[in-house]
Amino acid sequence: MTSPDPFADLRIPSDYGRNPRRPRFNEAEVLEDVEPNLVGTMQRLAPETAAAWRGNDSLARGLLAPENDPAHDHRVARDKAGSQEGN
Repeated sequence: MTSPDPFADLRIPSDYGRNPRRPRFNEAEVLEDVEPNLVGTMQRLAPETAAAWRGNDSLARGLLAPENDPAHDHRVARDKAGSQEGN
């Protein structure tokens, strides 16, 4: 680091987030469970956001149905190879 300002080498302005200020939002009054994160903590969203999340999640799962999942072909080939070894 060549500057006493820790943001200088990163080219991040030292007043980042303060000028202009980040937008403020009201806290949600109601939250809905959507799904656990990678470490198992349940994630909660406002109802409208949760509904949109569920729609996107369903769409994504449809796109990654077994026949569209690249790993699926690998697993099928591996399983077939394993079953042919016993013959």
